[in-house]
This record gives sequence, structure tokens and C-alpha cells, in this order.
Amino acid sequence: MNKDEFGKFKNLFRAELFSPKGFLLRAAIITIVYWICHVAGLREHTTFLSGTSASGRFEWSVVLGVTYKREVADVRESPAIEIIEKLKELGADVSVCDPYHQVITVGTHDVFTVPLAPDLLRRADLTLILTDHASFDYSMVASNAPLVFDTRNVIQRVLGRVGQNIVRL
Repeated sequence: MNKDEFGKFKNLFRAELFSPKGFLLRAAIITIVYWICHVAGLREHTTFLSGTSASGRFEWSVVLGVTYKREVADVRESPAIEIIEKLKELGADVSVCDPYHQVITVGTHDVFTVPLAPDLLRRADLTLILTDHASFDYSMVASNAPLVFDTRNVIQRVLGRVGQNIVRL
């Protein structure tokens, strides 16, 4: 990562000096972004972080769950909002599924949620599980999504197995 790219990261994920919670939240987001890079098999992390990848993947991502925790409608301080915003900044089209919201605000834009469906999952380059709501059909997710990044380890917990298309945090 060169100095200019590091500067972009530093500005995007700057933690308040006296806020351990803010620091930990941003550290988690950085970890997730780097894991996505690893899963993508990119030649360098910097290609993904600059918005392009060697393979041209991740043009369309599906995000499952945007709330702060499962089975609640609260999105305050949810890391999912920042992750969606970063994916959009990098040029990805992002579809959001969350049973507790029809519209969420990401940055200055409203994003409408869509129902979870097998066709949606099959067409996505990447499916991110960010909140593990019980109403999601994880068997359908595991069997239809070509690549799932499970940040909640819900597929292993619910199905008792993890396929080759599932990467856990």
C-alpha cells in the first residue's frame, strides 16, 4: 500500500482520539475490508481499495442485515452503513436485504431494501452477512450465493456445515 492510498484509509477510518468504541468499530471495518480482499483472491489489497480488482469481481454485492444487532430495527452506530458506503465508493452496486427496514440512509443517499431471493443471490458477485436476523433463510443463501462472507458465523451455527463458497470472519 503506497503512502497516498494509506492516507485515504487514514482519513476514512480516523478514530476520535478519546473514543475506544470508535477505534474498535473502525478496526473491525478495516478487518472486514481486508478479509474481502483476501477472499477475492486479489493480487494486491490496494487494487480492491482503489475500486478496481484484477479479476473485475465485486461489481454487485448483496448485504444481508444492516441493523446494529440481530432482531432489532436500530441502525445507529451500525458498521454495516459504513461498509455499504465504502463498497459504493469503490464502484460496487449494492443490494441490501433487511427485514426491519424498507429504506436506509447511506451517506447522503437513500438505499431501498429488497427481498431476499435465490435469483438475487445467484447474480451477486459477493454476499455479505453483516447482521444475522433469524428471518433470513441461510440454507438458501449457502446454496445459491457463489461467494458468501459470513461475518457472524451464522451459516455454521444454523446449518452445522460450511461449504466452499462460505468464508467466515
